Amino acid sequence: IQPGDTVWLRGGTYPGLFQTSLDGTAATPIYFRQYPGERATIDGSLAAGGSYLVFWGFEIMQSHPLTIVDRVLEANTVNGHFINLILHDAGFSGVSLAADKGAGVELYGCIVYNNGWRDNIDHGIYAHNSTSGTKYITDNVFFNNFARGIQIYEGGDTLIRNFDVEGNIAFNNGT
Repeated sequence: IQPGDTVWLRGGTYPGLFQTSLDGTAATPIYFRQYPGERATIDGSLAAGGSYLVFWGFEIMQSHPLTIVDRVLEANTVNGHFINLILHDAGFSGVSLAADKGAGVELYGCIVYNNGWRDNIDHGIYAHNSTSGTKYITDNVFFNNFARGIQIYEGGDTLIRNFDVEGNIAFNNGT
């Protein structure tokens, strides 16, 4: 897989814990997309590392969340984009944006629901940012997550910085 390529996910369910550390470029990112007219579902998790990757328009879920006990999405790419994904039924929080990874990450237009089982720990999205790049959480819908819909945390006396959170909808979280 080279910069500029598109990986088409054909219709079906793909069980397992998937990860990538591929590198695209700013001019030629690598795309991961659901094949047109088909429905692709990852039943497990995706740990997305690398840079200039775009994950667009498919589902990631866990049919047995208490046996996987992981997030459905670890969004740790540099300048990675996660667009119009459906993310649900994770054993832990639905999405993780790690503190020291993922400068320039964007979660856009996603539906994130039914994640977690631990009070005050498992959220729709759990995000940190100790990098110098901004992380973007834009126009997503978060609902029925065990704790909060959106949790941004730095810890200690550190200020929360380099986040752009706009246009999201969150309801029935913490129920």
